[in-house]
Amino acid sequence: MIAGIRRLPASILPIGAIVLCCLSLAAGDALLKWSSAALSLWQIFLCRSILVILTLVATRLWAKSPASWLPRSPGWTGIRSALLVGMWVTYYAALPHIQLSVAAAVLYTTPLVITLISGMLGSDSVTGRSWVVVAAGFLGVLLIVKPDTSEFNSYQLLPLLSSCLYALAMVLTRVHLKDESTTVLTLWLNLGFVLVAAAFSLGFLLWPAEASSPNGFLTKQWQPLHLREILIMVALAMTFLTGNLLAAYAYQRGPAPTIAVYDYTYLVFATMFGV
Repeated sequence: MIAGIRRLPASILPIGAIVLCCLSLAAGDALLKWSSAALSLWQIFLCRSILVILTLVATRLWAKSPASWLPRSPGWTGIRSALLVGMWVTYYAALPHIQLSVAAAVLYTTPLVITLISGMLGSDSVTGRSWVVVAAGFLGVLLIVKPDTSEFNSYQLLPLLSSCLYALAMVLTRVHLKDESTTVLTLWLNLGFVLVAAAFSLGFLLWPAEASSPNGFLTKQWQPLHLREILIMVALAMTFLTGNLLAAYAYQRGPAPTIAVYDYTYLVFATMFGV
């Protein structure tokens, strides 16, 4: 018991970080779903990530930090960024077509996948208690989604794919990027978003007749940014920046199966914002 108390502070910080991360990302996802009728996904990605990068650079300059922006492990950092970009693209593509709470419920098979991968790789010890807690959370997900072939929406497969991509990225963070700077990981993730969003936006600009659609979130043309849209972008950037930093910190400092259990709090916040 005494040993457990001594270990408690080391567990509290990563757990608190992932809970705050879930709150921030759920708020951002709700805001994105609310604004998706007016803006293109690529427009949101590009503007949001540019704002995040500018904020990181400005903070680093203000703090006069001499640390390098280059990752210690460029290869693993690039793979992590690619996984997370793919995760958010597939997840956000589903939001205009299904309820936020349902999308979150399907996405949050993630703790089960993280625990499974961690157990297979042996990166963290997975106790019987961890399996019970994660399995209970997964049963809760099934109760929320209530899978029924008559009500099946193919867009529900996108959050499921997102779940697998996110799980791989977080286990990779724990195994290969434990000592990497959280700001460097966040910077390179958002650079990935900028590159992907710029490429797709350029494609829709060059081939608007074939590629764009006024009703498609993924293929919608860029819209003018007025004060309301600018404020939305700033809010999205701040929630995304906060969530990125906290998620990286949590999975670097805490055992992946343990942190994954508290990742379920996203469902609570997503349901709250959905209402």
